[in-house]
Amino acid sequence: MESISLPNFNHIYKDRSIFLTGASGLVGKVVVEKLIHALPGVNTIFILIRASRGKSGAERWKEIEKMELFNRIRRDCPDRLSKVVPVEGDITLPDLGISTTDMRRILEETSVVMHCAATVRFDEPLAAAVEINMRGATRVVSLAHRMPKLECFLHCSTTFVNADKVGHPIEEKVYPAPCDPHKLMEASDWMPDSLYGAIGEEASKAYSNTYCFTKALSEAESVCNEESRNRFDLPYLQHLVVDEAASLPTIIFRPAIIAGVWKDGIPG
Repeated sequence: MESISLPNFNHIYKDRSIFLTGASGLVGKVVVEKLIHALPGVNTIFILIRASRGKSGAERWKEIEKMELFNRIRRDCPDRLSKVVPVEGDITLPDLGISTTDMRRILEETSVVMHCAATVRFDEPLAAAVEINMRGATRVVSLAHRMPKLECFLHCSTTFVNADKVGHPIEEKVYPAPCDPHKLMEASDWMPDSLYGAIGEEASKAYSNTYCFTKALSEAESVCNEESRNRFDLPYLQHLVVDEAASLPTIIFRPAIIAGVWKDGIPG
């Protein structure tokens, strides 16, 4: 098989700082490794990582960087590991649970936001999936709006946000949302768990699971006026990231099924 020559993006990221969510996840860990190895000119990589099981975010990162995935970093450029700055926080908390000191530095330095955090459990209860995948996305977008140096906001979604589209090719565009995401989020605050769960079961008929459903809605935001919002007119619904991040230079990245690494980094 012929080798593939990949473009060099180092000049784009030179002296810029990145804020990444989901760094402890399957995709996030690979993204961190790739950023470190491929971008020698990057300034700082802030990674949001929550405390868990009695370990701080910094302690969890120390465990992650010892993984086999980071072998070539330790071999080729160990000094670049210092570019990674673990930031303790949680996307389910206001301001992502970031301390005042960390927040000040992140806001002042960040040029690129990569939002990869999500719950990917297919059987996640709807309320939990909404909190993480939808409210989490709005919190990260809100943070991005406060970054004066921001040049790119990247939202990692999934191809399956369009799982309900059948009978024709899926175009590279934002389709109308299946329902008003804000009404769904608001309902989680007052609706009985049994009824809210029933909504998740109904949504899963079209989207297979609550993961795909909430990832679709994490892109979605109603831009209709109050009258049409009350009528719940679906044609007026646009996507959350597209609307709330309308004034930001935004990319929505929709990977398909994620499998093991073929070669780059380590196989598997």
